[in-house]
Amino acid sequence: MQFSIIVPARNEELNLPAIVEFLNQQSNVHEVIICEGNSQDDTWRVAKDLESKYPSKVHALQQDGKNKFNAVLCALRVSSSDHVVIWDADGTVAFVDQMRLLDSATEDPSALWTGDRLRGKREKGAMRFLNLLGNHFFAVLWGLILRNKVDTLCGTKIFKRNLLDFCPSEVKDRDPFGDFSLIAGAYLAGSRVRSIPVHYLARSYGETNIRRWSNGFHLLQLFLAFLRHLVRNRN
Repeated sequence: MQFSIIVPARNEELNLPAIVEFLNQQSNVHEVIICEGNSQDDTWRVAKDLESKYPSKVHALQQDGKNKFNAVLCALRVSSSDHVVIWDADGTVAFVDQMRLLDSATEDPSALWTGDRLRGKREKGAMRFLNLLGNHFFAVLWGLILRNKVDTLCGTKIFKRNLLDFCPSEVKDRDPFGDFSLIAGAYLAGSRVRSIPVHYLARSYGETNIRRWSNGFHLLQLFLAFLRHLVRNRN
């Protein structure tokens, strides 16, 4: 199975080279699509340099809007493999675990696969206590629907390229990260949501682009919007 790797990148200039050089050596990686947007460092220049260095495998583009999910959608439009991987550029999930996730996806290619930081090891400083509580909170909420508690907000995900076609617009059009849209799409498509534990690392460069309180409240609204969709369509 060949994968298209999507790397959303904002202010990640020092992290990109190691990611791309690692992925260039993987035989099951068909292409690496770096989608940069709204960076205040040299992320775009680095992305273009990597495209020049690996022209047969790396494609660099700039997103046409804001937020991580917009970058994913922009990259998805130019990707060519049936199976897509979202590979965060922050370097917080160990490479070896992300490759284990790719191997797992070949065993059940119809499922939505996600890394699970809640069951894996977490390096000191990798996740603040309130963020950890928030991640557990959303894992429990979605677990009530999925009947399977998984780390819904881990950025590393593998999915079939048409999965988002099943996601209702009231979720997809307002989702800043894409995690809930993929999970909602998987549920409505009848696909399993599966995970493996991953080692979560502290950032070595840059700062998180997540705003804990405002993003958390927004994600709760998205979850409730999906519940309303389910209720409407069951009547």
